[in-house]
Amino acid sequence: MNKIKIISMLSKPRKFQELENLEGCLIDTIPKFVTNSVRSSREISEERVLNEELREKWFYTNNYGLYTNENSHQSLYIGENSPIFDINIFESACKQLKSSGNYYPSAEITEYYKENANLKLNLNKFAQDEQEDVFSILVKSAPKQLVNVIYGEGKKILPSGARIYLLSPKGFLKHLNGNSSLLRTCFLSNWYSNMVFYIDSTGTNNYSLRGIMAPTK
Repeated sequence: MNKIKIISMLSKPRKFQELENLEGCLIDTIPKFVTNSVRSSREISEERVLNEELREKWFYTNNYGLYTNENSHQSLYIGENSPIFDINIFESACKQLKSSGNYYPSAEITEYYKENANLKLNLNKFAQDEQEDVFSILVKSAPKQLVNVIYGEGKKILPSGARIYLLSPKGFLKHLNGNSSLLRTCFLSNWYSNMVFYIDSTGTNNYSLRGIMAPTK
């Protein structure tokens, strides 16, 4: 990928003792963190195993759900280090999310994040009979690879009602607006709300981010 400088790949070492939480809307909170220090759902879930205070908060997570049209079917790519958290992209992405609920990445950005995803799902096979725009699955019924990508070792403390919410093929196509792909933010509910993971978020709520705060100028 030659033209796009993905700063999120130039990560700095993460130090547990420096991690902090900050609540607010994404366009305000993202610039206040060290690039690529914001925690993913897997990292937060694993921290929650020992840190019970983290079980009380709702978090935006450094994950992405990239929905794409591919030949005769719709796919979902799930990964960490979301383009929305890239310092070169976040402002325009957040403005798109605020105005339409969706971020429409360029073809070049789309290909990059497809290649670097942790998991690809064929939405048509995964939700072939789903008629609603958004659907959910219980974690206990979800593919193990999907659960591992989202929760990691944090799956040890998952409540029995843990669910994962996704856009259905119908919901994805409804929001494409002439584009070939769209990207949504992700967030993780607190433990008391069953640690539900949303891969369909429009990013307009005030939830916390967790990471290393950038030095103040």
